[in-house]
Amino acid sequence: MIYYLCRKYSSIGVYNEILQLYASLSENEKSEVLQELSKRSIEETIFIEDADIVHCPHCESKLFVKNGKRGAIQRYRCKGCCKVFTAKTGTPLHRLQKTDKFELYKSLMLESYYPLKQIAKKVGVSHQTAFDWRHKILSGTVRVDKAFEGITEIDDIWFLYSQKGRKG
Repeated sequence: MIYYLCRKYSSIGVYNEILQLYASLSENEKSEVLQELSKRSIEETIFIEDADIVHCPHCESKLFVKNGKRGAIQRYRCKGCCKVFTAKTGTPLHRLQKTDKFELYKSLMLESYYPLKQIAKKVGVSHQTAFDWRHKILSGTVRVDKAFEGITEIDDIWFLYSQKGRKG
């Protein structure tokens, strides 16, 4: 959610500043901020389509032009790599048709520990769609790689297993 708000200002500096301010909050203040953001109605939400495009998501060139619209979504064409993109390209919302259900799915997935089938039933999408959305969300999260400290032990286990005489 914070990422989408920061894209509106199209500046990495603003994004980093908001993340630093959020990190400095206490746990109670963080939960209050998240609750306030989740209470916002759809009309108050800043959509990705409204965000300013700074560079091409494919080659990061700043030379691009408007290239028509598809429905209500503005398309752009990069002069460097000649690829067409929109404001959603490179985000978890890319090629997503049910954005309203996606937000509900994301909140259920992150706030509760329901099984995938139950979340899909509550949101009203198929099991396969819920599976795909889960992977979209997880691929968009930032992985924090920490250096491993400690001792690791590995042991081999051998099982006698033979398929001698079996067909097929």
